[in-house]
Amino acid sequence: MKKLLTAFALAGAFALPALAQHNHGGAAQPQQNQRPAAGHGMHGQMHGQQGAQARTPADPASQAYAAANAKMHKEMAIAFTGNADADFVRGMIPHHQGAVDMAEIALKFGKDEAVRKLATDIVAAQRTEIAQMQAWLAKNASMPASSNAKTVIEAYEEINEQMHADMNTPLTGDADADFMRGMIPHHEGAIEMAKVLLRYGADAELRKLGEAVARSQTAEVVMMIGWLRGKGL
Repeated sequence: MKKLLTAFALAGAFALPALAQHNHGGAAQPQQNQRPAAGHGMHGQMHGQQGAQARTPADPASQAYAAANAKMHKEMAIAFTGNADADFVRGMIPHHQGAVDMAEIALKFGKDEAVRKLATDIVAAQRTEIAQMQAWLAKNASMPASSNAKTVIEAYEEINEQMHADMNTPLTGDADADFMRGMIPHHEGAIEMAKVLLRYGADAELRKLGEAVARSQTAEVVMMIGWLRGKGL
């Protein structure tokens, strides 16, 4: 996954001129400043998650974030079928639910008004999209693998692994900052999944959803980078 470079590339593709205005100094540098580099590979990922769990602060917000992340990572560990449309939905439902869970924690423990507004928007938007995807899946329970199934599976698996590794950031007990730090790689994962869908998927409804996910979450990544910069984090 190309981290924030993806978000900035997508911004141009989805007509988000505000992105360039908010990103002073380039795309890669803010990403390096906001969170430590994560290890790569499933073996490193699992050890990283165990390490993060061991050093989770005892405050209620940190404990809640750790539990929400573990739940999302477990539920996203699905067996991909090679159908880009179906695999996107099956992976994105628990991915969206993870965002909702994190946002609700921010609303419960956070104090910053900008964070609370973002969290409220995430809950509303992603609950709506979850319902849309659940309805789609109910109508399309069995989808055949496509001719490029191996490529599709490898793409989704790589995105999941990278996102889970990148979300392995130490929790600090600051519910607002921890939400922003965790939600940036979370959104990056959604953007990358949408890119796979838009490249290989065939369903018109899902393509429209994928475009909306990429557009809205790219804009939110920019907002979160700006918030962290403004706090000197």
